Amino acid sequence: MNACRLLAGCVTIALCPMASSAQACRGRPGFSRASVVASAGAMAASDARSTSVGLTVGSHGEGLVASIAGGYVVREASPTFVSEQTGTSLGASLAYAGTEFHGRLELCPGLGISQIKVTGEFISGDRTTLTQTSRRAGVSAGYTLAATPSLRVIPFATVEYVRFGGSLTGNGVNLPVPEDSYVPVTAGLGAVLHERFGLTGSVTVPTGLPTRRRLSFVMSLSAAIGHR
Repeated sequence: MNACRLLAGCVTIALCPMASSAQACRGRPGFSRASVVASAGAMAASDARSTSVGLTVGSHGEGLVASIAGGYVVREASPTFVSEQTGTSLGASLAYAGTEFHGRLELCPGLGISQIKVTGEFISGDRTTLTQTSRRAGVSAGYTLAATPSLRVIPFATVEYVRFGGSLTGNGVNLPVPEDSYVPVTAGLGAVLHERFGLTGSVTVPTGLPTRRRLSFVMSLSAAIGHR
């Protein structure tokens, strides 16, 4: 009998409508407690690593969600750069959070732009700066599950089309970086506590590139700041 009651309780939790978090497609806290969510994260790949901080602004329920972020980037030495390259990253994005299926499934089409600028020792021996700008369009989806009354577990996924290009500049170097494109596919899982604090992990596969695929892993912390 107790097992039946537990199962019935789980089914009830799974079927009950839930107010849109407006961040489920990112696995983060929504805007029920505050209109601003701050985040900090770290990315690691075989050829680069970075840390970043950002702010996201939105409204409770369906609507536009705007984000900005900045960070520190380290790229590993390569046949082009004989030393590590270090520098900064900046990015901004705009998405529309639309909720379906009893307020649990959130779909977010969006656009974004980002730029990295790193400097290292080029093959010629000169200090050279790589500037690379990426423009992206895609869609994310997240589904909110209630693990406990205060804890939400959110699996999410993103598919994007990214177009990028840039330049190499420095002493004796002034070269364009030809434009190219790829399709990163991301899958992740977020945990949100008290609709205010979040822990998110994800992995991205950069499909559509002629080079060997390099997985990237991201871990981030986030918190709704202030009050409504």
